[in-house]
Amino acid sequence: MPRNRTVVALEKEDLLELTAAAGPLAAAAALAHAPDAGADGYALVLQRLVGADPAAWTADVPGVLAALARPELGAFYLAAAATAARHPDAFPTGPAEAVLAAFTLSRALPAPASQHLPDAAEFAGRAWAGLLSFVWRTGGDLGDDLPAVLDHLRGLAEPLTHPAAPSPPAGSPDTPAPSVAGPVGDRAGGEEELPTGLLDTHPAVRALGCLLEYAAGQATEDGRMPGDVLRLVADVLAAHLLTRPTPAYDADVRRHARALLQAAAALPETERPAQTEQLRRSLVEAGEVDLARTPTTAG
Repeated sequence: MPRNRTVVALEKEDLLELTAAAGPLAAAAALAHAPDAGADGYALVLQRLVGADPAAWTADVPGVLAALARPELGAFYLAAAATAARHPDAFPTGPAEAVLAAFTLSRALPAPASQHLPDAAEFAGRAWAGLLSFVWRTGGDLGDDLPAVLDHLRGLAEPLTHPAAPSPPAGSPDTPAPSVAGPVGDRAGGEEELPTGLLDTHPAVRALGCLLEYAAGQATEDGRMPGDVLRLVADVLAAHLLTRPTPAYDADVRRHARALLQAAAALPETERPAQTEQLRRSLVEAGEVDLARTPTTAG
């Protein structure tokens, strides 16, 4: 009989009491020393603990991660913290440390054994994507860490600018998980050939979504338009990687791309990114023919 993935040795109620009496670091240390430390069921336990007191659990992210010790527990914790980010008292010193820690864990954790069964690597991906989405929506500040975050997102999304690998023949077994550490698409160099059937939880897809949200927020707040994001989106469209069996995601990317193009085209010509015309052409070639007459260049 399959093991129940939610059953763990430590009780949530006991950990809640320990947190109230001795603080999150003590509860984190208890989790690290559990006989089944790192079990999948601790994702729900940490969600409950962090949700009960977001301010306490997010006040010292490096300290909690050090006390948890295991990367699996760290991923579960950061995903829970991302869910609790909307709480007004969460992350009193800002979410940058949590975002960077989630990126680090994504690189360190083994690739998922199944893309349909959430594991620690998936929770780490949920963490950085959820935290960044929260930051972009609320106008949060990543401070001096913003350039490193954007560079990492661009690196993750870069494989989407290459043509998709052929799909396996119908009835063939699933492609085995890579043996290298880190999820697919989180490896340096952008050399990987991505398949056509990407889920919207794939790191490359998540990263592109985060960059689109960031660019849209910049255009709304102060009229600035990050040209490198426009170029990346144009390259993705040009590679025809949005024609996939994920229509909801495809529509979302096209909607963001159209909004970015319209915002860029509305800027004075001297402030318009050079990549604006490239994005317009890519959208037209991807089927958005009504944008053919959108003015993006002089004349």
